Amino acid sequence: MLILPFDGPPPDDALPIGPACRICPRAECPARREPSILVPQGGQAQRSL
Repeated sequence: MLILPFDGPPPDDALPIGPACRICPRAECPARREPSILVPQGGQAQRSL
């Protein structure tokens, strides 16, 4: 995928995004497609068996 910078100010409805869901620290992201491998600060990792 090629991502090019947008010329000008961002649109009002633009969402901040990261490089991948697996390494994104945003817990309440509406675009999350898969769980993050990062542990929230002060939280514990959830293990799926």
